[in-house]
Amino acid sequence: MTTPITSQTPELTESPSADEALRSARGVLAALIEHARAEGEQARAEVALAHLDDTWPLPAPASGDGVDARGAVLVDEAISAVVAVVHTAEEAQTRARGLRALEVITSCLDMPRDVPSGQP
Repeated sequence: MTTPITSQTPELTESPSADEALRSARGVLAALIEHARAEGEQARAEVALAHLDDTWPLPAPASGDGVDARGAVLVDEAISAVVAVVHTAEEAQTRARGLRALEVITSCLDMPRDVPSGQP
């Protein structure tokens, strides 16, 4: 089953241009804002998008950790899309905004805290 976002964003090649990567990330984040059921998930996507667009003031993220199946897929796609922005951006400010957006998106994920070095 494909998510609605698949048809809404341009298809990314192995190495998208900076403009394509930014367009795709914006599209995925917009879809996540629209389709997320949990308020916290929606707010994180809004803050991430605000970082990408350098919008001030940034909206305050709401709390909430529930994500439905579609939201989980969109979170994964959003992470990949923002990583592509950071990877392809030529300007340091754009990379920094992408990194801040990535931090916001991943802030809701349960990740191991104390992983010994050399282990995934």
